[in-house]
Amino acid sequence: MLQYITLSELNGLIGATLQEVFSQPIWVVAEVARVNPSSARHTYLELVEKSGNQTLAQSRAVVWASNAHLITSFQRETGQQFKAGVQALLCVQVNYHSVYGLSLNILDIDSSYTLGELARRKREIIEKLENENLVQLNRMLQLPVVPQRLAVITSPSAAGWEDFQSRLTNNVFGYSFHITLFPAVVQGDGAEASILNAFAQIAARHTDFDCLLLLRGGGGVVDLSCFDSYLLGKAIALSPLPVITGIGHDRDTSVCDMVAYMRAETPTAAAEILINRIHNFDAQLNELTERVARVTTRLIEYMQREIMQISDRLEHLVQVRKQQMETEFHRMHQRLSTGVWKNVQSHFNQITAICTRLDLRSHGVLDSNRQSLNHLQIEFLTNVKCSLERSFQSLEFMNKTIVLRDPAALLKQGFSITRLNGKAIKTIGHLNHGDKIETTVFQGKILSTVEEVKDEQ
Repeated sequence: MLQYITLSELNGLIGATLQEVFSQPIWVVAEVARVNPSSARHTYLELVEKSGNQTLAQSRAVVWASNAHLITSFQRETGQQFKAGVQALLCVQVNYHSVYGLSLNILDIDSSYTLGELARRKREIIEKLENENLVQLNRMLQLPVVPQRLAVITSPSAAGWEDFQSRLTNNVFGYSFHITLFPAVVQGDGAEASILNAFAQIAARHTDFDCLLLLRGGGGVVDLSCFDSYLLGKAIALSPLPVITGIGHDRDTSVCDMVAYMRAETPTAAAEILINRIHNFDAQLNELTERVARVTTRLIEYMQREIMQISDRLEHLVQVRKQQMETEFHRMHQRLSTGVWKNVQSHFNQITAICTRLDLRSHGVLDSNRQSLNHLQIEFLTNVKCSLERSFQSLEFMNKTIVLRDPAALLKQGFSITRLNGKAIKTIGHLNHGDKIETTVFQGKILSTVEEVKDEQ
């Protein structure tokens, strides 16, 4: 007959063997897969060890109510909840029950290990990004001076999202912003993939936005561990838009913060950065406007003084020229009058001489030539009359010419004088677009700017 033992005897042997081998507590590294607190203040756990998606080991564990302070201390020291996803170093006592099987009684939790694992993983990610020259890449982009078209990645239910919107919408300066939300999970196992999907959506429409904001409210280290991701850091570095992070933790700087164009401590602080940037530009614009106004006023005053001086000089020159023309007219009139009377006197002297010579001749010759003499006398008088008429006509024409050449008379008839830099313009060849010209008319001056020069030939 075969030898056998009962199941309870077998389990008893297993328990005794385990009790002998693991008589002392032992430190074990494991990932918390499930946390189930009870009404009696006991906390039942499921611990696992994984390699990728494959589970290598699994065991039940318990924190009895007498050791509940271990979980409280862990949460205080790490700033995070003791929950699924935490990688922990646990001091356990191995227990084996013949009915319930193997379980681990947790006697202590090393908080520094959890923090150290997160820090080690973070350092490795940062070194990898630095080796690929990605850390400074997003900072090489140009954030617009007035960023108003905003692409935001966050959870619609996050308190930080509400704070961000409220701060932008109710800013004291009245600046307007166009905000487009790209919803994403910002905590837990699905956070990385969700945020990467939002980055891809924004990259496809990056020309619609001025910058990208990655927001999340405060939380513990593990709560925010998704932001210490190589893939998220790379997505930020390669983003076609400047990225501003407002992840809401001030105890440490995440990988996303280190790669981003700019980091804000909270979503509200990120909103303040945008508001202040626009306000600074607004202040500079107002200052520049005031400076332009002051310079323009001084320039107008200077030009007015120049115009008055030029006007006074022009009026003086017109008067001087008018007096010169009048003086010249009088001299020409006197010369013409003297010349005409001299011409007449010369002709009369010639007549007198001829008459004297005729008296000396014989009466016979006089009678024979009387008819010729009369004819000569008539012709002579006719010539004298014509000469006088021509002289007076020339004098009258010169008089009219002088009157017509009077600048004041020309201006009164509708003519004008146009000058460039004080010199009269006789041809368009020296005119250029934008030249300031001055046109004098009968009762004033006109200042103009050349818009177009046309050659009508």
